[in-house]
Amino acid sequence: MEKKNRQIIEEILSEIKPELKAKLADNPNLNLINEGLIDSFDIIQLIVKIEKVTKKKVVISDFNRNAFSSVEEIIKLCK
Repeated sequence: MEKKNRQIIEEILSEIKPELKAKLADNPNLNLINEGLIDSFDIIQLIVKIEKVTKKKVVISDFNRNAFSSVEEIIKLCK
């Protein structure tokens, strides 16, 4: 299931920012925020797409900026 979630998140991120596909392939533990690869608007898009795909509500108030820093952290949101 973990691999499937990773694939889903990486696909969503690639839809939002196509250049992330190659970067994530090179470094799956890349810090998306610290590297300036996603911004607040991208995070909103990401949340909307995660909710649409998983059919689960992401409660933003439960998380901080670090919750969106990497694919692994984003996967935790989906659980």
